[in-house]
Amino acid sequence: MHQLDPNAYDIVALQEPYLDHNHNMCANPYWYTVYPKEHYMTPEKMRSIIFINKQIATDLWFQVYFSSSDITAVQVQTVAGRVLIINIYNNITHAGSIDHLFQTMWARARVRRDLVGTEHVIWLGDFNRHHLMWDEGCNAHLFTRANLNKAHHLIDAIMGLELYMTLPKDLPLI
Repeated sequence: MHQLDPNAYDIVALQEPYLDHNHNMCANPYWYTVYPKEHYMTPEKMRSIIFINKQIATDLWFQVYFSSSDITAVQVQTVAGRVLIINIYNNITHAGSIDHLFQTMWARARVRRDLVGTEHVIWLGDFNRHHLMWDEGCNAHLFTRANLNKAHHLIDAIMGLELYMTLPKDLPLI
């Protein structure tokens, strides 16, 4: 069975990608482009995409459907087990994507009890939320009461699914 190389850049996630006049992402031939299924119905609303290196055997991954143009997900088989990678774009004006993701993950856990303890989950993306737990201290001007309340909605969803933040605070974004 094939396995992912832990030292290679095999999966890349983008939020708010540039789309050409045909509503497609321009990618080089070395990557599979994974769009949310809604992209094919309403491409102008798509704000989440995943690239998968074509050196990864196609029997090691598949797309997981979250019925949102702002959520793209793939499940990958690795040495450590199954990893569900979820790329999310959350609108700055509301928490619709976070709410949808939480409800879908909650329902998925109830239905698929066989995944408990055997699947790792990674949420990544643009959450458009600011909080002292993850923002750099130099962004203190963003820590308004309204922004912190919005961030607590995200924190509640993470805690409700028993997830935790693995990246250290103040890690520079590339």
